[in-house]
Amino acid sequence: MTEPIMKDTASVTNDSAEVSNESTVTQTRLDFEEVYNNYASYVAHLVMRVLGRHHEVSDVVQEIFVLISQELKTLRDPRALSSWIKVVTIRHATRRLKKRRFRALFTGSLPNDDADRVRAENTNPEERALLDKLYRVLDRLPAKERVAWQLRHIEGEKIGDIAALGGYSEATAKRLINNAQSLIDGEFDVRR
Repeated sequence: MTEPIMKDTASVTNDSAEVSNESTVTQTRLDFEEVYNNYASYVAHLVMRVLGRHHEVSDVVQEIFVLISQELKTLRDPRALSSWIKVVTIRHATRRLKKRRFRALFTGSLPNDDADRVRAENTNPEERALLDKLYRVLDRLPAKERVAWQLRHIEGEKIGDIAALGGYSEATAKRLINNAQSLIDGEFDVRR
């Protein structure tokens, strides 16, 4: 991933717009447009992997960047930008999953739009069927369990990072992942 592009600005010290050499303060500020350009595809990738449906990606990415634009000025350490964006993305995607499950309570079923699911380009029909089955199982999981499992087993995140992204302890992250794995193993008849 590329590092964010930073801009240096000098403070103007008087009304005549003359820059004073003595009191020039170089500030590092993040430019939202550059942040968007550097991170939009990364955010879209994470959203797609977590939600598993193409049709939701552009709306969710837009929602996430609205949040980022509102909070970008509060970021204390510009070096933490990448991590912060990942936290915002994962937490927002988790909320979206919770809303999806809540709507399913009233409709009686989860969306069954297998045609819109994540698919690798070079997969054979058997692999696609397994991937579709996996996402159907993931759709039945509570959002936190699903996201924790996906971060661990799809994105390859470490337990400590998953805990930080989700805002819970490492023990909770492990429990969420194990709960999800138990359901997945049961659906795929995996015996441990």
